Amino acid sequence: ATALRHASLPKSLARAADEALCDAAAAEPQRWDGALQSIESAIRGAALPASLARALETQVAAWHRDRREDMTSAEAALRRAVAHDPGDTDTLRMLVGIQRETPSDALVATLLTLAAATDARNPERPSLDALNALHEAAEVSLKLGAPGALEILGRVQSSALARWNAAVDDGEDDITAREHIAWALQQRVNLFARDERFAEAVEALEDAAASRSFLGADARVLRHRA
Repeated sequence: ATALRHASLPKSLARAADEALCDAAAAEPQRWDGALQSIESAIRGAALPASLARALETQVAAWHRDRREDMTSAEAALRRAVAHDPGDTDTLRMLVGIQRETPSDALVATLLTLAAATDARNPERPSLDALNALHEAAEVSLKLGAPGALEILGRVQSSALARWNAAVDDGEDDITAREHIAWALQQRVNLFARDERFAEAVEALEDAAASRSFLGADARVLRHRA
């Protein structure tokens, strides 16, 4: 209970709880198991605000990761943290960092949640952080051969196009957004061709050629390919 009270407070007190647990476990490292089980049980049994429950579970995850080197328990704690407060980007990034060790559909789902949370305040102009998360989600999905890869690639392309159009409206050019658009388009066309969905491949290329993000030589090359 004492450790729980400390862990619920700001960083300075969280560090104090960490030091206290370290001192208690110094002679017997296995005592971490019981200490963290007690803390986790206390969190589950308390009626806590979502943001506080998320902060506590995130601290528990850090202890599992750093003190016990137990990535499975750390991931489980972070999943609980995200369930309490899906919009906290720091927690989501921490979960992504652990899930990258063994890429799976779970990593894809977390990256998509991270992208949405990152752009929650300004959905009309996607941030580069959100685009990078979507891009990674698409890459992982492609490597896994997941059926959702095509849909995620479409999200990368549309989000990058929204960012590029916003830049154009401001009299700017966003080369990184164009690179995201071109990559996602190429991957979509590759998937369509692999599955012999040639009409959809042509349509994707023609739509891209007609968009403001592909001008001059880019548009001519795309139309020629179509």
